[in-house]
Amino acid sequence: VLAAEDDPEITWGVAEFISLAPHRRVPASRPDRKGSAAMNTGSFSVSQAIGEPVEAPALLCPVPFSARYDLDRTTGLISRTGHPLAGQSVANKILLTPGVQGGVAAGWALLAMRGLDVGFAGLVFGDINPVMVQGAVTAHIPIAASVDPAIFDNVNTGDIVRLDPTKRTITLVANRKPHDDEGPRIGCSGLNG
Repeated sequence: VLAAEDDPEITWGVAEFISLAPHRRVPASRPDRKGSAAMNTGSFSVSQAIGEPVEAPALLCPVPFSARYDLDRTTGLISRTGHPLAGQSVANKILLTPGVQGGVAAGWALLAMRGLDVGFAGLVFGDINPVMVQGAVTAHIPIAASVDPAIFDNVNTGDIVRLDPTKRTITLVANRKPHDDEGPRIGCSGLNG
């Protein structure tokens, strides 16, 4: 666990992230959001983000995500029966999801998965809770919240995306090729608005 005297910049960053209104999604219609311009350019804004920039395949989850109940933390597979992504691997992918479920166990799950090399490359949420942020920071996983809801209609599982917390953006880098078999192309129209 980091303390302020160990690395004041990281400690300040987590506190700032958490205090910026956890559990709140910023509507895409706000004038300070990119709105339709984001859809045309393939770049989507987020209100809160921390971590290093990362580029990886997207894993689009149409339902709120629970690290405790949705995952087999030893294999990195979505294991909940009936889950829309059941059987999908989260390893080295950027999860895009409208929300989060769960509490303290999520943080430990993320750290354990990193140690087994089956963890996420990044996490992007519509709504978030402080425990997920703390878990991601501890596991050195870039995380973003209050994402522009347009992302759920414009990015698909398998597309390559770049999460850049320093710029507070997620950019669609490349669409998945038709022959790629990385899972379903799940649209999430209407999830966030």
